[in-house]
Amino acid sequence: MKKIGILNILVLVLTLSPALCGGCYAEEDGVGHYAQGALADFMDVAAPGFAPMNWFNYYNGTAGATVRIPTGGLLAANLDMTTYCELFGFVYTTPFGMLGGKYAFGALIPYVWADVKGRVSAQGKTINRSDTVDGMGDVILIPVWLAWNKGFFKWDTRLLVYAPTGEYEVGQLANVGLNFWTFTPVVSLSYFNTDNGFEISAYTGIDFNTENNATQYLSGDVFHIDFTVAEHLPLFGGFVGLGANAWYWEQISRDTGPGAVLGSFETSTCGIGPVLSYMYPMSGHYLLAEVKWLPEADVRHKVKGDSAWVKLVFAF
Repeated sequence: MKKIGILNILVLVLTLSPALCGGCYAEEDGVGHYAQGALADFMDVAAPGFAPMNWFNYYNGTAGATVRIPTGGLLAANLDMTTYCELFGFVYTTPFGMLGGKYAFGALIPYVWADVKGRVSAQGKTINRSDTVDGMGDVILIPVWLAWNKGFFKWDTRLLVYAPTGEYEVGQLANVGLNFWTFTPVVSLSYFNTDNGFEISAYTGIDFNTENNATQYLSGDVFHIDFTVAEHLPLFGGFVGLGANAWYWEQISRDTGPGAVLGSFETSTCGIGPVLSYMYPMSGHYLLAEVKWLPEADVRHKVKGDSAWVKLVFAF
């Protein structure tokens, strides 16, 4: 497994928003800006040089008649939500350092398709509604990111900034943006033994949200942790990895503001699913692919469903 040392060139592929890709449902509009399982394994550590990337995410989830969710200034139950998202971006690790670590930055731009059905309560009436939208979602910026490594260990700290660039309309069940900012400091630790191919990685962060000024709703702060255990083996000139990706997501402060008609509405979710990765060297460059399926095992105050991810990264 000595050749796995070339994995040091693999790129960080930053988180994509569940508001954009249906990854996680909580807070106002039934969504929060961080998608569970998005940052979870060795693929997401800092890498030297420049790397373009593309992620695709599919999500489908439902909620019963007893689960009411504030969305677009409405209250909705019996929700059935399906979203697709293409996320394009890049990460660049500079030759400059700070505190012994390398400095990197990046940006991610999502394009979203969303179809949402539900039973809506507004102005004393209850009706069935269905909305379908598509467009550019909330852009994700990575202005600060410092990464270190020693032996089999890599660790970093970074700041994710979710900008409200996606279209948002009050009175719609489906929107491609959330209409508020989120600031997410993240720390990570990844152990990858290049002698035997064993990996264990963990990523944790807290989402700090601003108010949605269209609905006067301030979503509470959220703690989340994702981790992966996997084994990597040589195959067809590259390396294949097979493992499990798990997460825990918990809202740690109340929803507030005039628009928070359901009160604190604190939410949680957790789950575990399989992950399959493959890295292939190409004339000094490297192509990496990952596929994972992440079913939610337990939820509170949100829709419950499954997400599927396909990641592609080209590092050089």
